[in-house]
Amino acid sequence: MTEFSVNKQHDTPVYRQLVEEITRRVMSGELKPGDKMPPERELAAKLDVARGTVKRAYEKLAENHILDIGHGRGTFVSTRQNVVPASRKERAVEILHDSIAALSHLNFSYDEIRSLFHVVLEDRRRRHESFKVAAVDCNPESLATFEQQLRHISNLQIHKYPLDMFQNDPGAAAKLEAYDIVLTTATHYSEICGAAPAIARKLLQVVLSPSQRTIIDLANLSHNENVGVLTESRNFQNIIRSKLKDFFFDLPRTNCLYEKNRDALPEFLKDKSVMIVPPNFSQYGSGADSAAWRAFTARGGRIIPFEYQIERGALVYIEKNISEQMARRSDVAGLQ
Repeated sequence: MTEFSVNKQHDTPVYRQLVEEITRRVMSGELKPGDKMPPERELAAKLDVARGTVKRAYEKLAENHILDIGHGRGTFVSTRQNVVPASRKERAVEILHDSIAALSHLNFSYDEIRSLFHVVLEDRRRRHESFKVAAVDCNPESLATFEQQLRHISNLQIHKYPLDMFQNDPGAAAKLEAYDIVLTTATHYSEICGAAPAIARKLLQVVLSPSQRTIIDLANLSHNENVGVLTESRNFQNIIRSKLKDFFFDLPRTNCLYEKNRDALPEFLKDKSVMIVPPNFSQYGSGADSAAWRAFTARGGRIIPFEYQIERGALVYIEKNISEQMARRSDVAGLQ
């Protein structure tokens, strides 16, 4: 991960130094669109500054469209950031001057040229925004993973569908035909191809696996700890139980609490020393639940997020597929 540094003795405020350094690294290409930034708390600890200082810097960078802050998902270098080396901007101005001169030679007025640019830009923007991805799986936790890991791609609409849609909705296959790409896990690829053969050419199978951090946390569990699981679906509960068995840790069924029964959370946490939670755990840490979670951690309770991730090779393939399709659309738009 990229290291950052600040000089607390300098006249320039620390948050401003951080803004300038991150902006410079984006300009140089060291930080690229989609790169994940360190969490506020982690970066503040490394720099030995207040977390609020890092928060202020991130917010300023987000305001300038250099970073995107996704609450509960992390902070990323924006794919719509406007930090471009001066040489490229100068080249862009030259291209615009040449285009205006060519249109003027065709007897277009400046008002007509302005209108044409506006129409063409809006058309290209709409074409990019219309790129749609559907994610289909048997549990909402996996669907949340698709959404979280692809959110850095600009102008991408991701729609999530439960696998049982094919049983409950006669028009399910037709709905998926409207998408440019359909994603599912390797487990359900053949099943979806059979239920909706018309989308086979646009169906991409993805392998999901626990993150390295999750594997380490699970491997370090002690057998004398009372472990509980918070989950939205039975399928995800079974995935967690299967992974725990890999480390010879057998989890009794009674140690699982479903999100729909969240009213029972305070009582459920009372005898637990460790809680395994879904990747989108932030939604459980607010409102009426917050007091119960604070009490749990205050007495030493540990929270292990079961981070489910798209394997790197599959993620690169998906990004490349989307990028190529978007590029083809841009080329077609340029010819029209």
